[in-house]
Amino acid sequence: MATKLNLPEPNFEKFSIRKQCQLMNVDRNHFNYNSIGLKPDEIKIMQEIDLIYTTIPTYGYRRMWKELLNRGFELGRDRTLKYMQMMNIQAIFQKKLRFQIHLIKFIPIFLED
Repeated sequence: MATKLNLPEPNFEKFSIRKQCQLMNVDRNHFNYNSIGLKPDEIKIMQEIDLIYTTIPTYGYRRMWKELLNRGFELGRDRTLKYMQMMNIQAIFQKKLRFQIHLIKFIPIFLED
């Protein structure tokens, strides 16, 4: 996909925007798309999540949500999960132990002479 540096130029005389997008394999809707960005209240919530996570990294999204409610923010669990996923934050806890073959000690029964 094209980056902002090589997007089609609207004032280019030789080719129309349609033809430029076709030559660069870029959809025209990507050319006209302008990202809105985050709202100030969303940024404030994400900063608070970051603050809570740095002090207590064992909180998952449900405890994080309750902590945000206690601190006066009004949002749902799903919104808290979305912000934590956007920030790539997960609770730090011991994961479920899975069966690992390299931990099993093999007993050489059939190797006896």
